[in-house]
Amino acid sequence: GQQVSHGVATKYTIIISLFEVAACVVSGFLADYFGRRKIMTTFTVLMSASLGILTALLMLQESNYVPYAVYFFVFTHGCCLGSLMWIYLAEMLPDEPYGYTITLNWVASFVVTETFPLLDLSLIHI
Repeated sequence: GQQVSHGVATKYTIIISLFEVAACVVSGFLADYFGRRKIMTTFTVLMSASLGILTALLMLQESNYVPYAVYFFVFTHGCCLGSLMWIYLAEMLPDEPYGYTITLNWVASFVVTETFPLLDLSLIHI
């Protein structure tokens, strides 16, 4: 694969973090104004569209625009599934299942994080 310098990786990490923070702030204001259901629906559709755009860019090998598609995905994810989903879970579930749900989320995140390098190595040979 292509190597990325430490400075470039740090720059992209900071930009993505800023998009995540902005998405949380924006989603709070939008949810108060339009309602959570409309925001969840709209941003889930936009998030799906951003993944379609990202897929098309990668298939066309248009690497100059890939970071913008990733930023768009991070922002749309942060506006719905990244932040508002936790509010829904807290309202829908009693305290005990909510604790199990949070634990399951962290375990799943850990498994994905730990197994991704293996998946990445196996895809190199395809």
